Amino acid sequence: MTMFSFRNSKVVERWNLVDMVSLMEQLKIQT
Repeated sequence: MTMFSFRNSKVVERWNLVDMVSLMEQLKIQT
């Protein structure tokens, strides 16, 4: 259970990073 949630948090972190990058890209395109 702990291992699963640990992996889950890692995946979430990675997706958050991707979200941030895509957000930055959108901002660049808008300006």
